[in-house]
Amino acid sequence: MDKRDVSSKSEDHRIGEIAQYIDMMLQSMVLTLKEDDQDQKFVKQKIVGVLKEYTQLLFSQQTSFNSAITPAMGKANELLNELLNNSRDLRTATSYLEKDKQMQQQSIHQLAQTVNDQDNKINQLMEFINNSDKARVESERQFAHENQLLQNEMENIKAVLGKLEDYNVLQDNQPTYYMKSYAQSGEDAILDYIIRVNRIPYDKITYIDLGANHAKNLSNTYFFYSKGAKGVIVEANPALISDLTFYRNRDIILNNCVDIETGKQVDFYILNVDGLSTISAESAEEMCRINPELKVIDKKTLKTVSYSYIVENYLGATPTILSIDLEGKDMEVLQSINFEKYRPFLIIVEMIEYDTKLAYSTKNNEIVAYMKSQGYDEYAFTGINSIFIDKSRLESR
Repeated sequence: MDKRDVSSKSEDHRIGEIAQYIDMMLQSMVLTLKEDDQDQKFVKQKIVGVLKEYTQLLFSQQTSFNSAITPAMGKANELLNELLNNSRDLRTATSYLEKDKQMQQQSIHQLAQTVNDQDNKINQLMEFINNSDKARVESERQFAHENQLLQNEMENIKAVLGKLEDYNVLQDNQPTYYMKSYAQSGEDAILDYIIRVNRIPYDKITYIDLGANHAKNLSNTYFFYSKGAKGVIVEANPALISDLTFYRNRDIILNNCVDIETGKQVDFYILNVDGLSTISAESAEEMCRINPELKVIDKKTLKTVSYSYIVENYLGATPTILSIDLEGKDMEVLQSINFEKYRPFLIIVEMIEYDTKLAYSTKNNEIVAYMKSQGYDEYAFTGINSIFIDKSRLESR
């Protein structure tokens, strides 16, 4: 149904109600009109007409108002719905923020706990370091004390040994026709023969023993020490130093590696068999390859000394005897010697390569040739070592 039809019926209904109301008023009022129904009817019609026009005007205004207010109410409802939605979203966002805040507070609490735990660990570590420092200081103090006691004991032993030397208790007093050899293949006996033939007194003999190993066993110089000679012993293996110091107390004992330069830091490879330790990693590896029973049991880092440095700073003069047993460094050390300045009378050099069987056929003839170029004759070859003698010293006698 058309809305205008509905509106028109509504207006007629209202006018009818008004007409009834006017009718009731006319009946209750005393009018000065004639008692004529036609007049009353005319009056009623006029009044109803006027009221109808007024009512139509009111309805028209109401319709305009409704037409104007309806879109505004719709917009208002839209805005209200939008505000409600925004309010709901805001409440949701606020809820999320509240949850985030709680999570952040929880994270901050956990972080604070972690920081506190780290502080505790740092404090424990600092306490451990402090205790370690105290223990280290105490250990160093104890070590220094024990070392001082050991040095005092060594001085006492040296003093006793010195007295024994004075009374010839440690001298080898065997008859001159008998000689006890300490060297590997009688090298000291050959040297002694040369020394006696050249009438060099034992107490005038000096030596430098490079790679000495044991104090007595397999030593090229101990026989001369037992006769009153003295010199400089160089041994890199720290385990052998105490015996050398005890049995060779007149000698200067150096715990160093021998090289062509002084003051370098080099690695020293200690094998499980005495006399084979070396600063040459290649030599150590080759010996272990040849003999599977050999192995490197330790490695030390030591300072080096050269032959010339020893002569200048310890012996003070050229030695009578120079013994070289350096497991692979022999030729290099020989070539570093200034034979014009520091020329030994006798030189013993290991000449063969390491092997588990007799290796005299591996004799290093390059060393023989080099020594000949320096004016030395090969006096003897024992199958292991060669003994070289200075020709110029023989010719000058």
